[in-house]
Amino acid sequence: MAYGKVLSGKRTYPADYGSIQILDGKTYSETQVVRYRGLPCETGPIARGVILGRPIVKNLYKTYGSSLMSRTLARALEVWDLLLEVESHLKELYSLLKEPSCSDLMERVKRLSGEGVAFVEASRGTLMHRIKVLEGRIVDYRILTPSMWNLGPRCDRFLGVAEKAMLGLEDPIHAEMVLKIFDACSVCTVR
Repeated sequence: MAYGKVLSGKRTYPADYGSIQILDGKTYSETQVVRYRGLPCETGPIARGVILGRPIVKNLYKTYGSSLMSRTLARALEVWDLLLEVESHLKELYSLLKEPSCSDLMERVKRLSGEGVAFVEASRGTLMHRIKVLEGRIVDYRILTPSMWNLGPRCDRFLGVAEKAMLGLEDPIHAEMVLKIFDACSVCTVR
């Protein structure tokens, strides 16, 4: 999932929070099974590169698929983009420092009711937060981490994204490398 779109296999779909399912049921993993319209979806640098139409990432993905090389290069290209973005934001910081304080903020918060959804493109994939507030109190809060998308185990219809990327790898070391390049948190998630 990235920039309002979802990558599943080689197809992209428009993102819609209402189409996300968190499946119940025990699996071999501690990671929950998350699906988008019933399909496993990938998040992270390679998904963003394909969705954004970055030629080098699209060509890597088309030629080498979900390989260690494709993922590593997509991640390295994102670092460059992020450095340029940080430089731009730092130049604007000075004007933000002059922002007046919000003296009555807490009183306004106590009157709030509603629901909000936030999507952030973290380095390892899409991070989503959903909150429901009633009269200034949080009544429901859900976080969908990149690990849930990328490392989630198979369901009754599909392999998980990381599982599919490791298909056909004969050397366990190569499989481990592919798993770890998906998500640095994989060493804590997979048992």
